[in-house]
Amino acid sequence: MKTAATPTLAQVLSKIKDDILTNYKNWVMGKYRALKILAEANEPHAKSLYTTYNDLVANIDSYSPVQIFNRVNKILGLIKEMKDNPQGYRSSIHDMVEVSKESDVNYRERLKGGFETNLKRISFGLDQVRNTLKAFVPDAELIGGPVDAQRKAVSKEQLNIFMKGPIAHFLGLNDHDVMAEALQDHDLREDITTLINGGRPKDPQFKSKVKAIKDAIDNRKTTNLPALEQTPEKPAPAVSLFEEEPK
Repeated sequence: MKTAATPTLAQVLSKIKDDILTNYKNWVMGKYRALKILAEANEPHAKSLYTTYNDLVANIDSYSPVQIFNRVNKILGLIKEMKDNPQGYRSSIHDMVEVSKESDVNYRERLKGGFETNLKRISFGLDQVRNTLKAFVPDAELIGGPVDAQRKAVSKEQLNIFMKGPIAHFLGLNDHDVMAEALQDHDLREDITTLINGGRPKDPQFKSKVKAIKDAIDNRKTTNLPALEQTPEKPAPAVSLFEEEPK
């Protein structure tokens, strides 16, 4: 039985370069172009990453394996810095997109989500490349690695669409008063976000807790208590929950 031949150095480098170029094609210049759009609009986080990756791709045939490693390592380090403080780039993107109508808000959120998809996919692809390149620089310090996408905030539009659907009706979340009060509870809000993003609530008592909120609201309406006794000590206006998410 023949054993597979050990790849030559030239074959290893060719595979590394192909993997880098494929990653760049798919996650910088492909369908998800938030990174490119933001970089060309001079958003500082995106521009730093975009410039470094472009340099690697433009000079990949002239760089030695060590030089390729160093630039891949730098890209992963930049991504790690961003993911250690996601509010930094999210606030930057938030501030740079002018908003005059609801579609602008949705576009801004798509940019944030698209950028985070870029970070996730670039980091996963280049981490595998770096693991191969590590043989050329065994004593080098590895910076960063694969990252996950940031959990997406729920928009006003998503809430309204969800509340009109069958799942919201089944759970009793099709009522604005119930939804507003449920969103005041951190754990319920997290599970509602999970539902809207296509997942399932973690709390097995989720439906029962929502029902308890509905029953309490119905009871307050039925008993017709004075306004001061009907409202929590520190009420939060329900309308604010269906407005634009904070940065």
